[in-house]
Order: sequence, then C-alpha cells, then structure tokens
Amino acid sequence: RTPSAQHDLRIATFSLLDGTVLARFQCHVDAGTLIIGRGSSAAVRVSDAFVHRQHASVVWDASMQAHVLRHLGGTNGTWMNLARVTDTDAVRLSHGARVRVGRTELIYHRVH
Repeated sequence: RTPSAQHDLRIATFSLLDGTVLARFQCHVDAGTLIIGRGSSAAVRVSDAFVHRQHASVVWDASMQAHVLRHLGGTNGTWMNLARVTDTDAVRLSHGARVRVGRTELIYHRVH
C-alpha cells in the first residue's frame, strides 16, 4: 500500500472506563482538530457539568506521528496519566493514556 492509502487504516478511539466508545478518528493530519467537551460541536461529547463546552483538543502531529492533547479551557483542568495539562502544553498521547476532563476519565486507544 502507498502511505496515503495506509492512513485510512490507522484509527484511534476515546472510550469511557466501561468500554463505551465515544469517538473514532483517523491518525492523519487531514482528520483536523478533535474537540473534547460538553458542547454540541464537540466530537467527543462528555455529559459532565465540570467539563467546559470546548475543554480540550486533540490534533495529529505529523512530525511526531502521534495525536497531541491540549487544554482549551475550564477551571477543572485537563489531566493525562495523573499529570495536569496546561494551556501552553502540547502532550503526546500514547496508546492506553488516561485523559481526565472534569470528573470524566477517558482512555485513548490507537488501533492499527
């Protein structure tokens, strides 16, 4: 396969701890920015009063060949594997990473 055809097969997911998949998305720059939040425009919608409408974002970083997590807003913060993600951080997501927004914990899975 050509590299452009392969990116269609690389998928990542965010799921709840019980295994419920909230979002499936491509591992490619063309996938754009994925918003995690409570708002209707969020690709990963979280029903949690402690989550901002646009709480965090995930984008594919071609140079790292990985998704990157950023905190966008909300006073309750964004956490990855027990470490706080600040407004200025761009944190690389790895398979199995636990991301907490508000009181909701998500698991990032990279499916090849």
